Amino acid sequence: MSYAKEDLTQMLQEYSADPVPNPDRSREAAAQGRRMLRLRRARRAGAAATVASASVIAGVLITNGSDDGGVSPVPEIRQVSVRLPMDIQLPGAANGVVNRTLPLAESRYESQLGRKVTISFTPLSHNTMSNVRCADPRAWVLVRTDSPGMPTSVGRCGSGDHLAQFDADSAGDIWVGRPHTWQVWVLPADTKVTKDLDPNRIDKVAAEAGVEPGAWAVGIYDEKPR
Repeated sequence: MSYAKEDLTQMLQEYSADPVPNPDRSREAAAQGRRMLRLRRARRAGAAATVASASVIAGVLITNGSDDGGVSPVPEIRQVSVRLPMDIQLPGAANGVVNRTLPLAESRYESQLGRKVTISFTPLSHNTMSNVRCADPRAWVLVRTDSPGMPTSVGRCGSGDHLAQFDADSAGDIWVGRPHTWQVWVLPADTKVTKDLDPNRIDKVAAEAGVEPGAWAVGIYDEKPR
């Protein structure tokens, strides 16, 4: 027979108030008390098992992958996005000499450092500009062009726009209207790079640097088609 908590409380009160205790009632009250105690312990054990299971699941997600089964703290994840501006000012516009902007004509968005990216475009003017933006301003930017006047551009990405522009002499007489293909690398900041890097060695340097996560983008800006 089972009793509700209120019945058991009343039973205990009657037992304590009765100068001549009833043996059957006292044994029944003691048995019911033990059953309630076992039930309460079982519930606590079940709750503890649930918490332990959740901890194991979390541990699987953050284990460091080592053989010793250690658990590493969850690293802070920062989602860094890189976006190119839709237009940029011509260099003279900064000093108020020319109030003109160039729209974005071609672009590539990447999520890895160390991979070669090819970008093709057909210049519509001698004002064509390139721009590279990186999540890591210390990353190296290497551009291999098809122009004899400037076959390679090497430098740190910087915190803003990494701009480059050919003048008429560097671009050559057949710059406008001719399809061009450039190869662009953005390499990790600790890559061993020199400013006078031979264009023919870029592939080797990039291969030695390897591939790792890192957001960056390259864009070509030019006059609007008429």
